Amino acid sequence: MKGYNYPVHIDGFGGHVTIDQIWDCEGSLLMSGTEHCKKLKDLCLAYAMYQQLKQRYYGMSFTEEHLQETCDFVFKGLQRTEDDYERAFRIVEMELGFCHDYFFTKHAIIFELEATFFVLFLARIFLIATCVSFVVHRTLSVKTHSAIIELHSKRADHIITLLVLATFLLIEILQATSYLASDWCKVSVTCRYVNRSCYRHNAFIQKLIGYIGRFAIFGYWKNKIGQYSIIPRITAADLSGDSQPVNLLQTVKRAIASSLISCECPPTNGERSLHGNHVLGEFFWALQGQSQTETMLIWSIATDYCHMTPPTGDGEHMNGASENEQDTKVRRNVSVCLSRYCTYLMNSAPELLPRHFGDTKSAMAEVKGEAYEALRSQNVSSSPGLTSQNANSESGGSSLRLQNISYFQRNEVELPTFVSIDASRKIYQAMNRLQDQEEDRSIFMRGVKLGKQLEGIPSSALRWKLIADFWAEKILYIAPSDNVKGHMELLAKGGEFLTHIWVLLTHAGILKINREEGNNTTPRRQPSQGDV
Repeated sequence: MKGYNYPVHIDGFGGHVTIDQIWDCEGSLLMSGTEHCKKLKDLCLAYAMYQQLKQRYYGMSFTEEHLQETCDFVFKGLQRTEDDYERAFRIVEMELGFCHDYFFTKHAIIFELEATFFVLFLARIFLIATCVSFVVHRTLSVKTHSAIIELHSKRADHIITLLVLATFLLIEILQATSYLASDWCKVSVTCRYVNRSCYRHNAFIQKLIGYIGRFAIFGYWKNKIGQYSIIPRITAADLSGDSQPVNLLQTVKRAIASSLISCECPPTNGERSLHGNHVLGEFFWALQGQSQTETMLIWSIATDYCHMTPPTGDGEHMNGASENEQDTKVRRNVSVCLSRYCTYLMNSAPELLPRHFGDTKSAMAEVKGEAYEALRSQNVSSSPGLTSQNANSESGGSSLRLQNISYFQRNEVELPTFVSIDASRKIYQAMNRLQDQEEDRSIFMRGVKLGKQLEGIPSSALRWKLIADFWAEKILYIAPSDNVKGHMELLAKGGEFLTHIWVLLTHAGILKINREEGNNTTPRRQPSQGDV
């Protein structure tokens, strides 16, 4: 972090502290190299990154965007190797925690006026204790000479008063405890530790700061991502192998980090991943001549089609113990998870995607109707798991059955028993019987065509590798945008995984991608001295 003088604390009671000062601090608390030491440093780094992200929210220019050091910060710092993905995403999660608190709690205000807050806290505790003592000694009463109406306090009055005072006391303690357990307090005490040499030579204060640094009761991120499929009865619950949400998310993060490292520059519309697998010429038609929404829907349908493909005997659907079989299984799970997450975004959070959300909603409704009509033509719609709505209701919205399926998919819980492997096989057979015709160039049929083309790849290992590589680059390609407000508003609902990727790319200097003209990004310019 040498040379990165990102501010962590500016003047105030904590003094002026920058990131490089924290990394160069000679105190034993920050030089021990323990996990606790690394977490404190990462927290301060996350806070400094949050300050930059807040500038984007208020429409201020991100002056570091075009500096090479900004790109190096992510590619040579946070994300030096594929194995560093956990730390990179953990820091981003901390940063979004600061953003959440800034917009939806009082922690940011307390952080700025920390000394005043605790002085007032002690004053309120003293006043409450004084009132309690008066109530206990029954001296909290007003006596007048020759009162017109005599009032005598009862035992119930004292009990109710004590309960009210106890409630006030509990609220005050909970508010103070909430702040002490927050990341804001950890950053504050770390800055004081760096800025005051007397703290670095006091064993008691170091132990106290260490205890506060380990004290935590909050968790902002649920370690799950939403799932949705255009094809009914195809859900996230049928992922094989390590399909637990947390474990699966870890493999997804690793795949995205690997794709980001291999890019070494702004991502493309999936072209680089296909070129790297030597199949760009065969699948180029599925990338060009259509909007981003159409491209994602086509590849999502194709991915689900390949997911329903019967076993080939080369380890695709087998629980083999060999390394190749395990890699194929992991890539298959990553492919399906990212594919259905992108479909989930189009269905539930289209405002975060490049195209106007109204167009995305319209395309989703259209392809649902196409899927229903195509499967009904193959006599699949009468099966127990499929909805029986007509094309008009499908294009206008989902039926109750489909809404229930959508709920289970978003919450990653197991579906009812009517969702079976046999049902998926019937849908696969029906889609396999569909014939591609020149006059029928619907999104659904193009997705089926791509699925059949992918199915024709002899090696399932290569098939799932190129699909996983495509989706890992695709989600990097759709993440950059100027819709800061949309990302911040969703933090109140637990946040979206796409927001984490968006933040990571922001700090790499990839703020937007020129998708209209086919260029990777807006042209880089050299920063002026005024910008610096």
